Amino acid sequence: DASLNTNHNPYSFSNTDEYGDRTAYHMTGTMFGCLHTHKALRDCVWDYDTYECKYCTVRESDADLGYHTISIASEEFSAYQQTPFEAFTWDALQISLCGVYPQATYKDEHIPKTREECNTFQGNIKPSIGNNGRFCVCVQPALSSAAAGTTTSISGEAYKQLKLAHLRQSSSSSSPMSEQQQQQQPTMVELYQSDFLEGTYRITQSGHYKLMSDIVFDFNAGDLQRPNDDAYAWWPRPDQYDIYPGADSTRDEYFMGFFAGITIEADNVELDLNGYEIAQSLPFYYQQRFFSCIALKSVAFALNQGPGIFGTSPSYPSNVV
Repeated sequence: DASLNTNHNPYSFSNTDEYGDRTAYHMTGTMFGCLHTHKALRDCVWDYDTYECKYCTVRESDADLGYHTISIASEEFSAYQQTPFEAFTWDALQISLCGVYPQATYKDEHIPKTREECNTFQGNIKPSIGNNGRFCVCVQPALSSAAAGTTTSISGEAYKQLKLAHLRQSSSSSSPMSEQQQQQQPTMVELYQSDFLEGTYRITQSGHYKLMSDIVFDFNAGDLQRPNDDAYAWWPRPDQYDIYPGADSTRDEYFMGFFAGITIEADNVELDLNGYEIAQSLPFYYQQRFFSCIALKSVAFALNQGPGIFGTSPSYPSNVV
């Protein structure tokens, strides 16, 4: 259906296809390792689950980002669509890191063919081929084509990825607590060593938190005699993804391990050390050198810094004692 390239495709706003039926999905430069016209904006990135790409502008700022992301489903984006894309300078509007960017198939001046072109600050793009049929606009087998009861063998890596996707979906579909339930949460919380066995203690509710003993951070501790035998020793496990986003992944808050012993992510919090000490264990220190005992935020870096994408919705609390 060629209308998926034009009328039914919000990205047609910046599509270079002048005919409407000569469009292909492309990756933007930084997605396949080449440079782009300007430095990539870290949070200006597509949704890896829904494949929704965004547009961004540096003329506004979300929190401390230094730029503003624009969803294609927003009224704000509809207003931008009233102006031809060519009229915007790069700082006024730009496409995010995107793997399904519709562009003309007959124009290849921005498809790098040499290392020199790849390393040139230009609008590098490259045709992309996906393996997720639910997003295909060409042809997709009907569900009825699969025989009932058919089973298929998959690799261990494929199983791990499917399990991770299931955990993500389960996490996103869980219903938030009602206001009444939140009000019933205790305002006084006593913290013991047992609260720190499996990972960062995340304070996401206002209240008074009081240590009742010395605390040693030794999360998901492994075998000291064979510390590297367990891939998830001192590391977020895949089944902890809903608590620690990024576990066993390549992006989001905890993809490079537990970055803090305690994170304070809610307003109006009092943390009372009660005369006790908090510290990393020596084995955990050697395994996780990137660490803060207490972090007054939900992310390791400001969103425009750091060696990767450490989440896209940070919490910076106020009134913390």
